[in-house]
Amino acid sequence: MLESMFVVAILFEVVFPIVLAFWAVRKLGSSWFIVAMGIVAFVLSQVIHIPLLLGLRPLLETAGFTSLPPAVSLVLTGLFYGLLAGICEEPMRWLAYKVIKEKGQRPKSSVVLGIGHAGVESVILVGVSVAATFFTMLSIRSSGVAMQGISLEMMQQYFALDWYLPLAGAVERLSAIGIHIGMSVVVWKSIRHRSWKWFLAAVLLHTAYDAIAVIMSMSGVGMWVIETVFVVFAGLSIFWTIRTLKSEVPLQIEAPVLEVAEA
Repeated sequence: MLESMFVVAILFEVVFPIVLAFWAVRKLGSSWFIVAMGIVAFVLSQVIHIPLLLGLRPLLETAGFTSLPPAVSLVLTGLFYGLLAGICEEPMRWLAYKVIKEKGQRPKSSVVLGIGHAGVESVILVGVSVAATFFTMLSIRSSGVAMQGISLEMMQQYFALDWYLPLAGAVERLSAIGIHIGMSVVVWKSIRHRSWKWFLAAVLLHTAYDAIAVIMSMSGVGMWVIETVFVVFAGLSIFWTIRTLKSEVPLQIEAPVLEVAEA
């Protein structure tokens, strides 16, 4: 049963984002160039995010920080990780829209770019790792021979996990995709309406999502409670996205008039 759940999880984490991208390009009348720009935006954000994270994380271990009350330290830690992710990822989304120019003017382009961004995150950061570990453990179990860094005891513990645990990663990725699509739409609105407020909203939303995840996790909140919270967030994000796409269609048609008025 556990093996089947790992296969299901890998399908959701690796195959589903690819299928979703194909659907979006065809159904929404978009292009693979916009998907690619979403992918590039995420990759470039991590080129900045990871070094910053490694360089600034020691601040959380300084005497001044560790001496803070536990509740304050917890909240600041969550905000630290959340804000760092927000200020690295959202500007890259904004730059991606600037690169695609008129191809990104249609509201549905924001959804496609969000799928590219979230999809590559799911595949690279989660799916590939889960798949590599799963097939490595299968190989060790089949051969009965340990590998460097992985003992037979570790393999046995791996296959002794509760059968439903692999699904947590799949649910987390599906939620993340929904949330990323919503944030891509928020950044799109900052471009469409030439408003820094929408861009700031995207950064703050990203900060809040990640901070909540960190705070709940470090507080010992149950895994499935956290996943349920983020499924709700993802549902609200998709609901808002659908309403936004419907409301923005007239604005897209009236774009020349609005641009003259803004000028």
